[in-house]
Amino acid sequence: MDAICSYLNAIYSCFAAWSTWCTLWAVTIALAFILAALHFARHKKKPKWLLRNIEWLRTFYVWLGALVILGGTWAFFLPIALNSGFNKNDDGPVLRQLLIYATGGLLGAITLGETRRKNDQEHMRQVHAERRSRYAKAIEQLADEKAPIRLGGVYTLVKLVDDWMDDEKTLPSEEDRRQEGQIIIDSLCTYIRSSFPLAERHEELSSDYEDYKKKCQNNKIKIYIPQSYKNSIKDFSFGHKNSKYNNQPIQSREEFVRDKSLFQEEQEVRKTILSEIKNRLRSTPRNKDGRDEIKPGTWSSFEYNFSNAVFFYDVNFNEVNFSGKKTSFLETKFTQKADFSGSIFNEITDFSEAYFHEKANFNEAHFYRDTNFNKAHFHGNAIFYDTTFNESKKFHGVADFSEVQFDRDAEFDEADFYGDAIFQSIFTGCASFSGVNFYETDISNNSAKFIGAEFHGVATFSQTQFHMVSIFSGATFYDITNFYLTYFHKGVTFYNRINKSSNEIYNIITIFEGDAIFYQTHFYRASNFSGAIFHKDTNFEEAYFDGDVTFSGATFCRKPIFTNTTHTLKPEVAWFSFWGKHKFDVAPDSLYNIKLEEHRSPDGTTTLIPKGCIVFNPETKEPILNYRDILILFDKKYTSTVNTLRIKENLKMSNWPRKSE
Repeated sequence: MDAICSYLNAIYSCFAAWSTWCTLWAVTIALAFILAALHFARHKKKPKWLLRNIEWLRTFYVWLGALVILGGTWAFFLPIALNSGFNKNDDGPVLRQLLIYATGGLLGAITLGETRRKNDQEHMRQVHAERRSRYAKAIEQLADEKAPIRLGGVYTLVKLVDDWMDDEKTLPSEEDRRQEGQIIIDSLCTYIRSSFPLAERHEELSSDYEDYKKKCQNNKIKIYIPQSYKNSIKDFSFGHKNSKYNNQPIQSREEFVRDKSLFQEEQEVRKTILSEIKNRLRSTPRNKDGRDEIKPGTWSSFEYNFSNAVFFYDVNFNEVNFSGKKTSFLETKFTQKADFSGSIFNEITDFSEAYFHEKANFNEAHFYRDTNFNKAHFHGNAIFYDTTFNESKKFHGVADFSEVQFDRDAEFDEADFYGDAIFQSIFTGCASFSGVNFYETDISNNSAKFIGAEFHGVATFSQTQFHMVSIFSGATFYDITNFYLTYFHKGVTFYNRINKSSNEIYNIITIFEGDAIFYQTHFYRASNFSGAIFHKDTNFEEAYFDGDVTFSGATFCRKPIFTNTTHTLKPEVAWFSFWGKHKFDVAPDSLYNIKLEEHRSPDGTTTLIPKGCIVFNPETKEPILNYRDILILFDKKYTSTVNTLRIKENLKMSNWPRKSE
């Protein structure tokens, strides 16, 4: 009987221990599930009915209650589950006491952590409030009449941007820090864009009183309004020789000195803003070659809006990095020099309708996205030497210079254009595109458009590579045009036809007022000179036409040159494709025709070409010669077999590049 009782007690003890363990784990799992569900609901912000019911319940109190329940449950049931006993010398009371102490310690630690969190939040709130107070005060300082106080406001705003960008402790999110900084950047840009009445007198206030008085007496202080800005700018002085007279009375010396002082003070404030921005738009780590690389600075990610600003002082943004979503100089007026040389524009850049009165330097600048110079006006020299536009071939970028006016020389030498390039512009001075590369992107139908462009000075396209379709229809060249050693890898046309309606058809032709030089130019695809007018010398010596050639309706006021036999052993003659369909039917009223001859190949194929030129095989790049005609063309003394072979050898196209180059 005792054995049976002992056995039943053992079974009861095992069942009690098992049920106790089940209770412990059930409570633990239930609490863990509830905590996970609450966290998920708050993170996902749904279901909304649950959030509305627990809105009053803070996370701290949830964890506190869960820990109390969990600690109490384990303190009560664990000794039972372990059968530790609760007599004086048993381990049960000690274990329960330890669990209660541990729970209390955790509660204390969590409470201290919550207190620390509240203190940090309060500190963060105070820091942010203090910064916003400084910001409000700095904005008031910018409106002060005294220049030193305005300068103080500028430095305060600059320091605030730095504080926001460096504050990873109170504002961990980089995007939040950028947004706070952007607000201040917008305020600085707004100040730059704000009007300043004395800016209209920048020319006279930049001189001394004696010069000012002398010019006034000679009626040379003038107000100039560019034609393209007459509707948007009124009474803005650019000091141009074609401007109207300023009939304002001559100021006294005291008045002039006062205005000049105010003018220079405002110049200093605005130049300081630009200087502080520039200093933070770049970092210059050394690359493997030991040279400086223009990497983004701490302020490069901001957007800058200088639209409609008037810069009555030099603007120097050379070797900086703009990486914000957009950098805008829309309708901006640069009355002094503007230097953007070596700068990097990673996103959209807008210089449309900008006016550059003095030299504009974009030497070695990089534009990686859409670049808009539409209707810009360059009154001084425009330098785009070795500039790169839209370098990423996977992005369909556009370099837009449509309706741009260049009053002085425009230099684009060795620039690289990736994607569409639009130059429907007026070049009053010399225009140089020597060594320029026009590359196609992965998106098809890219083109270099000079439709309707006007070149009043010398136009140079020597050693230029067109890897896309080039369109010069409607362009007018008033001076010498040089396409020496230029490569047209795709089609080129100097003619276009537009159907305005069913009854109106417009032929757009190209006019060369000066000499047109296509010496050693390479045309890899069709070239169309239909309707072109050549007023002076036209030179196609050593030009290579790999595709169809069309001169239909062209007008030559002087004899076109396709051959030069001065050097009889190495004549400089144009080359025409054996497979091409060539048309040389010039306009009926042309003063000169293209003298033609039939070339008969060994297989009997007849090709009509300008007299004295060469027919070649586009695949092998080898000439297909009629030796009898070549010998007759030169001199009878070269009738020997040796000289015949020498002529053939010298006529090989040794400098023909591969299409991949």
